[in-house]
Amino acid sequence: MFKTLKQIIPFIMIAFTFYSCLNEPEIAPVKVPFTTVRVANFTNSAVKLVIDGNVINNNLTANSVTNYFDLTSGSRKYVLLAANGDTIYSRPITTISYEEATVVFSGYVDPTNAKSNSVKVKSFTDGKTYLNDGVAKESGKTGIVLINTVNLTPLDSLTASAAVKVEYGDTSFTRTLAALLDKTSITVPKGIVKIIPSLTDKSAVNDTISYDFKEGKRNYVFISGDLTSVSAIVNEIVPQTARSK
Repeated sequence: MFKTLKQIIPFIMIAFTFYSCLNEPEIAPVKVPFTTVRVANFTNSAVKLVIDGNVINNNLTANSVTNYFDLTSGSRKYVLLAANGDTIYSRPITTISYEEATVVFSGYVDPTNAKSNSVKVKSFTDGKTYLNDGVAKESGKTGIVLINTVNLTPLDSLTASAAVKVEYGDTSFTRTLAALLDKTSITVPKGIVKIIPSLTDKSAVNDTISYDFKEGKRNYVFISGDLTSVSAIVNEIVPQTARSK
């Protein structure tokens, strides 16, 4: 009998272990908090973007904005490189979990010495990854973020500020962006809006644009250029699909 029990007990233990495995509660994998980011390059020299050692974009062009891409939230090391491989910028930038953000670089880089530059960076929140952000379509409005990205050399006065005159219909008003990467947000009716940029304390040639802004959209208008000429560059934000946390 004892021999029979010794033979049966191992089978009982195996059956119990198998049953326990089948009934063990499933634990969902921990989701890593992320941020959806895009980078705007308004420097005169950067061509390569590296984040935490990973090449994100190997062909940055001046006055351009990348598509959105996902990053683990928190502090990430951003490196901007010039065409000759010199480092223009190498510092951590922090982004918040589940945000859509535009990280804007702007400033002048000396072509012969990348370390001599006036480059600054700022992160702007575009929305939340779990929401469908935008201006309500039934409002007949469009949202605009005006940002000063005028390139100033290290020898230029950093007090040079940009003024942006906005005209539509019989309405006209001016917003002042006192320093590099200053911004202001406005809401205007959909349709043709005239934007007239200028520098408040410099005699710069300005490039006036008229743009057909769409209903319910959000837009960036970058005031770009240098102390001799400025222009307005419109960038319509492409809505991202809402995702759960």
